[in-house]
This record gives sequence, C-alpha cells and structure tokens, in this order.
Amino acid sequence: MLQSTFAITILTATASIVAAQDGDWSSNWDTSRTLLSAFDVDPQDPRSMMRGSGDVEIGGGIAKFFGNPRLYISHDDPSVEGWENVEITAYGKYVNRGVSKSYSGLTFATRSNHDEYASNGCSAFGYYARIYENTGECAIQKEYFHGNSNDPIYVGTVYSNSKRVDCFPGGLPMNEWVGLKFKVNTVPDTSDVLLELWVDYNNDGLWELGISYTDTVGDWPCSTSKVVPTECSQNNGDTVTRPGNVSFLRTDGEDTTTEVHWRDVTITNSVTPKPLCSDGIEGSNGGTEVCCASSCGQCGGSGCGSLPGGSSLCCTGSIITNGQLCQDSSDVGCIISSPTTSTTVASTTTQAITTQTTTTTQACVDDPDWRHTTNKGREKSCAWVAKKNTSTRCTKEGDDGRLAQEACECICAPYAPF
Repeated sequence: MLQSTFAITILTATASIVAAQDGDWSSNWDTSRTLLSAFDVDPQDPRSMMRGSGDVEIGGGIAKFFGNPRLYISHDDPSVEGWENVEITAYGKYVNRGVSKSYSGLTFATRSNHDEYASNGCSAFGYYARIYENTGECAIQKEYFHGNSNDPIYVGTVYSNSKRVDCFPGGLPMNEWVGLKFKVNTVPDTSDVLLELWVDYNNDGLWELGISYTDTVGDWPCSTSKVVPTECSQNNGDTVTRPGNVSFLRTDGEDTTTEVHWRDVTITNSVTPKPLCSDGIEGSNGGTEVCCASSCGQCGGSGCGSLPGGSSLCCTGSIITNGQLCQDSSDVGCIISSPTTSTTVASTTTQAITTQTTTTTQACVDDPDWRHTTNKGREKSCAWVAKKNTSTRCTKEGDDGRLAQEACECICAPYAPF
C-alpha cells in the first residue's frame, strides 16, 4: 500500500496477481447441487469439500450456507506445498442472521493445513480475515492450534487476539453484497507476513483497505488464557510462513436459521515484487518516505537541487510537492509512504489490479531543502522567508530555479497573489 501526504492512497504491488497458475481456483456454481454433511465433496468440483454442520446449496452462481458449514478448497499443484502468497476474493451477503455466535461473520482462512487438524491440531496454524456480523468490524486473526477431543495433547483451540477496526458501524447490512479481498504475503527476505483485508462496500468494484497488519515474530502471541502445545513445530508468537493445503470460507451460524450467500469467489497465487525504491535512494521529510534517483548520490539535503537529476529527483520537498506515488521498484522521484491516508482502488479483473481511482486534496509543504543564495553568498531557507518582508521574499528565486512561493507554500500562501 502506498500513501501520500495528500488524501490519496492506492493499492500497490504488495502482491501482484499473476496469470492463472496451478492451484488457482474460482467458483463454478451455475449448476444446482447440495452438500448435506461434513466431508461431502462437491460432485462437480473435487477440490471443494464441506466441513462443519448445516448444508451448502449451490446453483445460479451462488453458494448458500445454512447453519455452520465451512467450504474447504484444496490446492491442487503437486509440485508445490500449497498456497503461500495468496489472494482470496469473494462477495458475501447475509440473508438471515438466525441465531448467531460472537464470532459469526463473513470469514476467510488461508495458509492453513486445517484439513488435517483431526489427526494433528498443530496443522491448523494459519491466518483468518473476517467481517463480524454483529459489530461490522473488519478483523484479522491467527490460529495456532485446533483442538480435537481425541487428540492426546488436546488443549482446546488456540488463537491470537483479533486485530479489529470499525468497517460497518452497527453491524453487517442485511441482504446487501459485500466484497472481501484477503491478501497474505511474506515480506521478502524476512519472516514477517503482511496481512490486508480490503472491502468493496457498495458492490461496485471499488476496494478500500479495511485493515492491514504486519505479523512479526514475537509481536502477536496467542491469547493469555491459552498455550501452544510443545509438540507443535510453531512457537507462541511465530509467524505463519509455510504454505497451506487449504483455504476456506465459513460463517458460523448457531443453527440452520442462519443463511449466508457467497458468489464470485477466487483464490489466486501471487508474487511479491522487489521493494519500492530498489533502484533509488530512500529519504524522508516530516515523516514522509520518498525515493530519490541513484544519480543524486544522496536524498535531500543542502544543495540537492544542483545534484545530477535536479530538485525533482534529488530534493525530498520537491518530490513531496510533485505528489508522484511510487508504484514499481524502479520508480524514483516519488513518494513511498506517509502518515496520512485515505484508500480507494477499483479493480476491473480478478487477475490484476488494472484501474485506480483517487481523490486529491493537496496539503501545502515547506521544502526544508530549498535554498536562496544572497549576493553576499549566504544561503537562506524557508525560515528566512517567513522571518520578515515575507511577501517580497516569496518572489525570490532559489538555487534550484524554484521561486520561494513554490518551495515555501505554507509560508507564502497567505501573501498570494504575488
């Protein structure tokens, strides 16, 4: 995700979805059939199996969940272990809340071997994304262990605390389609895992970031009332970096009066590109991270405008003023991230993020790198412009060719026009 000091943010190549690969899956639910009990396999899709209780009625492009079923989708590429960097997209709709549980909602799970928990509770280690039905909160969570009463190391089910933000105040709306997009990607050359849940609030293809969290070893342990069994290979606080056999959908109704519909489900492998600014030099200005060209030799600082590349590629303030966002590892003269965000993205296909929409409200910036050299050879900054005779000093030309009114926007704005 890229952020700028202006009110714009776009979905970036935290994971670029590549062309269809072995393991990719999409729902094919046009023909009618019903899954009635746990371990029923979809007769028209051997990769899909129902677990849990209740039933799943399929037809007309929709899977209707009644009660407490889960729909497991297995990874089918024998050359790899399963889904690792992955994106799950689906649209869900609550038709009847019925008798709900505290954790009922539209839910994804991935990077999990949950299909094996009956014989090995440690295998359930994986990540969840959920929009809670009762509160409307967007959430992500990590499961460490799934207990089985027949397991000699049974300790119940062990989760981390959930990370939550408000998405639908007052709860999920009834009879309205809501889009969810869960992106799980290991940060290159680390054991950190970036988790993002994006939401299409209005069923119009516009995706907004609901919640994002980077899971780092030691930072997200299980809840204090639980322990991870010592028999597991994962320890408390570990990140889930291994691939998983399955991804699945669930809703968690207490009985079959709960009815939830799903449509347009895709599960796709993804690739993580090189980090932004791989070909440039990183710098910062007031909490905003920028990328200067490598030809500059430095990013920002006194005299940056005279460096090879000029102020637009070498001065942090100029880069922020220009407002260009880094979108590729080779981009330079652009903003990597900043503290202020507002996020919107429109996707025209499930294979690639191809269309972006942004609304720009630009904030003023005083460039700390701007300098004006007087006739006596003294360097002056924006602070000098503000000190006195500001309306006159705003017309002074800087060493990089920019007038003070361009480089010292906040200071000079009240004195316009010049």
